Amino acid sequence: MASITNRKGKYYVVYWFDSFDGKRKQKWEQCENYEEAIFKKKKIEDEVNNQVFLAPSNQTIREFLETFVELYGTKHWGFNNYKANTGLLNNYVYPLIGDKKIQSFSTLNVDQYINKLTKTKNVNYGVRKNAPQYVSPNTIKSVVKLLRCAWRQALRWEVVKKNVFIDCNLPYCESKEREIWTATEIQHALEICEDQILYLCINLSFSCSLRIGELLALTWDNVFIEDEDFEKDNTRLIIDKQFVRIDKEMIGVLTKDEIYKQFDTQLKRECKTVLVLKSLKMNGKVRTVWIPRTVAYMLKEWKKKQNDIKKKLGSIYDDNNLVICFEDG
Repeated sequence: MASITNRKGKYYVVYWFDSFDGKRKQKWEQCENYEEAIFKKKKIEDEVNNQVFLAPSNQTIREFLETFVELYGTKHWGFNNYKANTGLLNNYVYPLIGDKKIQSFSTLNVDQYINKLTKTKNVNYGVRKNAPQYVSPNTIKSVVKLLRCAWRQALRWEVVKKNVFIDCNLPYCESKEREIWTATEIQHALEICEDQILYLCINLSFSCSLRIGELLALTWDNVFIEDEDFEKDNTRLIIDKQFVRIDKEMIGVLTKDEIYKQFDTQLKRECKTVLVLKSLKMNGKVRTVWIPRTVAYMLKEWKKKQNDIKKKLGSIYDDNNLVICFEDG
């Protein structure tokens, strides 16, 4: 196991270990005196016997997090989460602590890092309207949540001995409830709406609790409004996808999200984003939503009008089977 060596009046504990790349390496750890060397030697041997020994590594936080994103992020994050999390790493993690050794990063270092974040300029300051000058408590909370997850994997992969981001001192975050329309506001919106498609969207959104992306991703094969559905009082929608704009470079990178259809962009060729129909957001489950009879009749009327438009336009109509679309499909 470990041995004690005296070289030029200094004591070293010498031992072999298997590195992360599978190579057998030797480590020399210098001690202040012989008593410390004995203590160090016994500690290493106890850790080996109890199978809690951690192979020493000079891996930096940035190097580990890049591996974490590749092995964990691409498998568990959706497009929006991937973009947000890599943005947090590039803006608020790598510049501040990226060059630190992950195995020597302590709970004290975590609190010092959080304190430094509160005095770090927000990357969006001066770019986005009403963006705070310094990193907000909510952003710091998101950064710590991400790093806590990363250290959990580091613990699982036997890179570190403990998750130093658990129970850290976070700045106070003021939670705000999301504002929603009242019944009176919904009624007023419907009363003044003169556009048939928008009127249908408002009714679908509030009667079926649909997100905008889910509403725009509705296809007719997931809408059940036939006569027999009305007779059985079983008019319904199947929500199984969403309509979003994503970065082109993310296509093929992530495995969590499945893209069903990619729409040709009508913007300039150098556009970095594209519209797609994709699987539901992270942890989103396919669900059935029953439609009120009045809304089902609106859908039936709209489908009839859409079919008439298809016949008139013929081959000009770009049929994507979408419920909500422009007159040309």
